[in-house]
Amino acid sequence: MKIFFRKSAEKSHVQMINKKSISLLLLILITVFFTIILNLIVQAKPLINITTNYYSVTGKTVQEIANNLYNNSPVVFQGKKYHAYTSWNVKWNFYWQKYSNYCQITSVKTSVDVKYTLPKLISYSGLSSPIKKKWDSYYKALINHEEGHKNFGVNSAQNIEKAILNMDKKNTCPELKKSANNIAHNIIKKYVDREKEYDRITHYGVKQGAIFP
Repeated sequence: MKIFFRKSAEKSHVQMINKKSISLLLLILITVFFTIILNLIVQAKPLINITTNYYSVTGKTVQEIANNLYNNSPVVFQGKKYHAYTSWNVKWNFYWQKYSNYCQITSVKTSVDVKYTLPKLISYSGLSSPIKKKWDSYYKALINHEEGHKNFGVNSAQNIEKAILNMDKKNTCPELKKSANNIAHNIIKKYVDREKEYDRITHYGVKQGAIFP
């Protein structure tokens, strides 16, 4: 009887430990799951829509290609021609909940419409290896510079989403709406100013290698 009792007691003890272990494991898994979901929500990225318009470039020599770039480019700013252009437009939507004595933001969604205007070398046929290499190096630098412009739009959208979501509650919903829109417009202005400085520092991409020839 004693031996049987001891075995039975040991078995019950093991079962109890197993149940506790399983419960603890489930709790850990649930915590990890909701942590991941929360991080995904916090780090949610804006919807990005990209449109690319190309203009044709031809030529067999470096000078022919350079002349064609200048003549065919539709990008003109302050009377000067450029090889490429990136525009972005940020949109935001926010939702709120009205309570008895205040109004509070509940969710925010943002999107960015990006439009590239880029050159496209129609054919590599007949080009020498040095010219191909020069074009490829230039084009890579050009894309890198234009993606920098795109990132200003994306970053502004991310900051708008975060700022509006974390803004303080207001006494009335119209006051909340006005404040949220003011926040968004101020962020847009900040990134537009940064974008202008980006072009100034890089000399419109020239210092990044976006120059041909």
